[in-house]
Amino acid sequence: MERRKSLLLGGVILVGLAIFAWYNGLPRAGRATPVITDAYVLYGVGSGTGELIRYGLESGDLDPIGTVRLSDGTVPTGVGASAYIPRNTNIFAFWADPSDHHTKLVYINSLTAAAAIVGQDLGTGRITGAVAVKPQAGAALGDGQPTPLNEIGQHEVFAVRALTVDVGGEININPNSSPDNELLIVKGDGGEITRDSLKGNLLLALGGVYYEGPAQYVRVRAKGDGVQNTLLVNGSPYVMTNERQYTFTIRGNLNVKLYNPRAGTPSGHWYLQFTGADVIVQENTAPLAQIVEVNPRTGAYEVVMPLGRVYEGLAASTSAKFYATYGQELYELTPSAGTETLIGTLEYADTKALECVNGRLYGFSAAIDRLIEINPSNGATVGSPIDLGVLDMNTLTFMRGADAPTGARFD
Repeated sequence: MERRKSLLLGGVILVGLAIFAWYNGLPRAGRATPVITDAYVLYGVGSGTGELIRYGLESGDLDPIGTVRLSDGTVPTGVGASAYIPRNTNIFAFWADPSDHHTKLVYINSLTAAAAIVGQDLGTGRITGAVAVKPQAGAALGDGQPTPLNEIGQHEVFAVRALTVDVGGEININPNSSPDNELLIVKGDGGEITRDSLKGNLLLALGGVYYEGPAQYVRVRAKGDGVQNTLLVNGSPYVMTNERQYTFTIRGNLNVKLYNPRAGTPSGHWYLQFTGADVIVQENTAPLAQIVEVNPRTGAYEVVMPLGRVYEGLAASTSAKFYATYGQELYELTPSAGTETLIGTLEYADTKALECVNGRLYGFSAAIDRLIEINPSNGATVGSPIDLGVLDMNTLTFMRGADAPTGARFD
């Protein structure tokens, strides 16, 4: 009997250790023990540097943790979003790998900045915002009360996934003069090219090239139907039809060449050549992005809601309603209703890395390099911006002091 009890107790301990290991992720050997007395602590990854920092919201203490680095020495710069499940050692970050332009789920050890790519990748779609939330709102926890294990298991990771692709090749275009379908190319310097720009242009020099260089945006209709087999999207021929309008919007880089090999002939002989990576392609009103639910153990994802805009940041208290920014606007996204509702205009441009903390909404404005508290009912700034002493943060996550990775409060 005693031996059976011992075996049973041993089995329970092993199961408990397995659950604890899963929630704590990467090994923590050799870590330092931080001393944090703040009820909430902010973690951020510098977009250009890959530096992981920790900031106490009450104390104002900034602690550089180190450079995020994979085991092969790669520094995953350009991390676009992150999420955090309470009492984990790991921050769940999303990184667009420049070697193949696929987005990878990356575990970042919040104590050491060590990192590892996890499971399958998420394809060429870029993640621009992420958050971990419970499906339903629960009772508020006190500052010194850690999140119970049963509530940790209820958390889900959601993300905004922009449908980006690699493009190359060219199409024979129909410049079209109707207001809704007219050719429009916004160059890298903001200048515009339309059908009117091409009228009467003889192009006697430069081999018929009208413009060659970077582009921010292209709106165009193809001439004729069928496979434009000199245009490739992700390496495969792309089917384009004359009935549809196509737009190409930069996320990574996009270069175009607009030329007419028959100088002085009608506009129907114009060609548009593309070279670009991490580009958004939209057909008529097809979705530009999605809210997806990501499995934090494997990187697998399921589409929760199609989106008509590529939003930056994602914040929520529960999975019933999300907040995100588009340009200088704050939106509410409701998956159950499939709605994208404009809340209001933000005071500061380039605000992303949104996060809900204890019922309050925060974001980081890259325009002023400050943390902003935002009124979720109208988008107005609450109080004064907070200087974290860091620059260029695309991603922020918050940890409650009671939810330290060790399962105990940092103090």
